[in-house]
Amino acid sequence: MSATLSKRVRREMKLPNIGLQLLYDYTQTTSSATMYLQWCVAKPFLDFVRDNDIKNALVLVSIKNPEGHEVRYVFDLTSQRELIQFHASGTHTICASVVWSKQHRAKKIRSWLLDGQYGQYRYSLNDLVGGHTDKRRHAMGLRRFGLAERTINVSADFFAPVLSSREEWWINLLFPTYAKNSCSIRRRRFIAYFPLLQPTAVAIWLVLMTLFRFGTAMFYGVLCGLRCDWGAIVHPFTQSFVEVWHHKKNKTSWIGRRTDGTERAVGENGAVLLAPLPHVILLGIATIVLAKNDYDFNFLNYVVAYFTTVVFIVAIVAVVADVATFFENVGDWWRKALDAFMAWRTPDRLEQLQCSVAPIQGLRPVGYTPRLLYQRVQAAYCKPVQS
Repeated sequence: MSATLSKRVRREMKLPNIGLQLLYDYTQTTSSATMYLQWCVAKPFLDFVRDNDIKNALVLVSIKNPEGHEVRYVFDLTSQRELIQFHASGTHTICASVVWSKQHRAKKIRSWLLDGQYGQYRYSLNDLVGGHTDKRRHAMGLRRFGLAERTINVSADFFAPVLSSREEWWINLLFPTYAKNSCSIRRRRFIAYFPLLQPTAVAIWLVLMTLFRFGTAMFYGVLCGLRCDWGAIVHPFTQSFVEVWHHKKNKTSWIGRRTDGTERAVGENGAVLLAPLPHVILLGIATIVLAKNDYDFNFLNYVVAYFTTVVFIVAIVAVVADVATFFENVGDWWRKALDAFMAWRTPDRLEQLQCSVAPIQGLRPVGYTPRLLYQRVQAAYCKPVQS
């Protein structure tokens, strides 16, 4: 067995449903908007994973509804069964690929693939695959194998009744996300329509949120010198808390750049040095030093205490960095030892993933974990909400 994949094998495995195939129960798609998913992989790739001792291989599953909205799932390659859910009626396209990296752990890869902003995923898989260059500044060194594609038609009868826009806004007002199923809708309706419960909570929340947003804007906008969206302070229902300090159009410092994005004379480095927060902290430490040693609060003593504090902080940061590097090396050694122990204890599941032993239709007969059992019961009684 070779530790590399030949060009001929790689070329063949790029074809849809050759190197990677998705397995599911066709009867589930005619009775529910939730279904179990498995996959199988071609033997050359499984040999490649075993020979190269790849521990962070993941399966990225992307589901696109008829309107093009994407929902992603990321599973371990050796997982025996997973559950996916559809959030709209109509014909969905399911695509899957195996991804891994030589430099990064599975947790980091998962965070990149699922990272989102303003209702969309930040990076596509093509953005992350390959080496980092000036033209491909989002590439993180990920590698990809195989492509599996399936189309599933989901009936509108499998979803919870559609709420009016006003009721949807009211029952989800106190929660960070929208209700995802009919059970969640029932619980939130009880809270929303219980006499005086939600109106009182909303009034208290408005006062506290306005004060908290104002304090956050003062900290980031004045002390840190970052450009803030001050309008988000008085629009808690239409703008999120993140928009206070994460300006949509101009995320830079107002010290280093103008409103139109052009750079000021001080530049980005000058903006860091001129930000008020570090100087406020240093002056506070200098004041404490002068007070504890009974020195006079004159300009010269302040200057000496200020720069002495800077020297001490630089020295402490250097020591902390060395200590952190030491513990990071110890952590890497410990993780390698733990991975070796788990590899010794965990049975080899790669053989079970071969497409040559996979069923022609349906799923492989495997057991249910407690998490999957809970999801199965929830799917039976809680219809998902269309998004």
